[in-house]
Amino acid sequence: MLNYLKSLCQTLSPLIKVGHRSFLFCMMGVLCNCSSDQHGSKEILRSIEALPYWFKLDERYVAQGPDGEYPVHPFYDLAPFAHPKELSVNFYVLTPVDSPYAYGLDLVSGQTYKTYTYCDQKDVWGKYGSTIRRPPYTQGIIPRLLDSWGGPQEILIFGREDFYKTMPTFPVRSHRARIVGGVIDQYCKKLPCTSRNVWDSHLVLVGVDPNDSKFDEVKDLEALKEKVDWPLVEAFIQNGRGRKVGKDLGQPAYRLAGEVNAEKAFRYAMKNGHYFEFEELKSLRQNCHKLYDYLWEAALLVRKNLAEKQKNEKLSTFVKKFQSTNVINEDREEETKQEKKTQTFSKFFTEFYKSYGERFYTCSKLVNYGNINNDQARHWFITYMEIYYRLERLGYFYSCEKKAWMDNPRKADNTWTYDPGVERGRCKDAALDVAFDSAITKLTVLKQGNEEHYRYIDYDNGEGGSHAKLHTWINVTGKEMQCTSKQETNIADEQAKVFPDDITWVDFAKRTDVDDRNFIIR
Repeated sequence: MLNYLKSLCQTLSPLIKVGHRSFLFCMMGVLCNCSSDQHGSKEILRSIEALPYWFKLDERYVAQGPDGEYPVHPFYDLAPFAHPKELSVNFYVLTPVDSPYAYGLDLVSGQTYKTYTYCDQKDVWGKYGSTIRRPPYTQGIIPRLLDSWGGPQEILIFGREDFYKTMPTFPVRSHRARIVGGVIDQYCKKLPCTSRNVWDSHLVLVGVDPNDSKFDEVKDLEALKEKVDWPLVEAFIQNGRGRKVGKDLGQPAYRLAGEVNAEKAFRYAMKNGHYFEFEELKSLRQNCHKLYDYLWEAALLVRKNLAEKQKNEKLSTFVKKFQSTNVINEDREEETKQEKKTQTFSKFFTEFYKSYGERFYTCSKLVNYGNINNDQARHWFITYMEIYYRLERLGYFYSCEKKAWMDNPRKADNTWTYDPGVERGRCKDAALDVAFDSAITKLTVLKQGNEEHYRYIDYDNGEGGSHAKLHTWINVTGKEMQCTSKQETNIADEQAKVFPDDITWVDFAKRTDVDDRNFIIR
């Protein structure tokens, strides 16, 4: 098999010798180890260490380390180096084989966080007779590649168990895998799942570590099944991310719906997923930061106008100037109707979501919106703005008439029963203030009912936590481990709050004084 790192090093060497700009590789987040150490007769494919680019920003957006170093983003700063002929690709490890904890990657902060503590479970489908506890494979993601669910493309790796069990977390590295197939993974959000149409599907790649000679001859799933306990693999995929806890075995939330051969799985993931090219990443980051700046600075002007009880000439001029720069979409000019831009927050809020709501939601899932240490007020304001829109995407809307967050089920044509935009347009400033306040209460209710919700994580502390600083929203499915022993229930996770107690929304309707950027949301 072609040594992909050797090929990269051979490409890089002449660039360095002739004085070309080898920093291009740094911008791509790549540092290759050109060692040719041998492991017996088998040449080892070295890991690739990431170099920081995504977070190489000023302090408004990211906090540097104690020695002035920039953080590394595993998803954006690494690259997949996909090789179609060999069906090989690079991946980043999230949860090592036999790990007692499961981990996810937050795309906004670039940090890992604990999602579950594993425990002894029985198969929710009642097919696997033995106990299920820890993952029999290493679970990772493909850098810069999103799947059909909008998350990082997942990959399951077999081989070199001892290496992945003891592998240090830092520095951030990617490793090589050879694809041998794929499985169709299905998930049901709303239980019970009695209809085929309520199961969402995505592809999970299955690969082997090319450095493990045990799998040299494994080219497909059938050959892999002869090397591993495949019934346990299937059982863990269907149980290792939780279920609707209840009587007996509870209700399943995950299932396997089929298998795909290696070539089809590889090509489907690369062609049907969304791969971020380097220039696209730069544009995404720049435009999202401009949108965040616009939202925050406009909100400050609204507060000033409300406090001073003057006409919003500053706000109208600012909005018109922003839209004339056309930084969000270069193919479309936005016309500003100044009569719609008034002194009230509710009308500005309605217009913002009408013009930029979808883009704001996309940015909130992919791009950080500021360094909390640099400007706390900005951070918490945008944090509240995000959860309002995310609650709507979960299937809820705020009713100003009833002063509560209400269910908003999808109809047969997949549209919402109630138009969130219309409902938002009916709210005045005072009603919107209540909506933002009660959004946190709604999240708490959803958590208590084991429903899908969001939880704000500042630091991922606690037993098994990554101890990383996130300061962002993460999605919680509401599905849990149904442990056979009650003593294994993770009390700390159960009592985790969805939002800090000392942070509250600063009202627009009641507040009449403002000191520029110095107000703090507490």
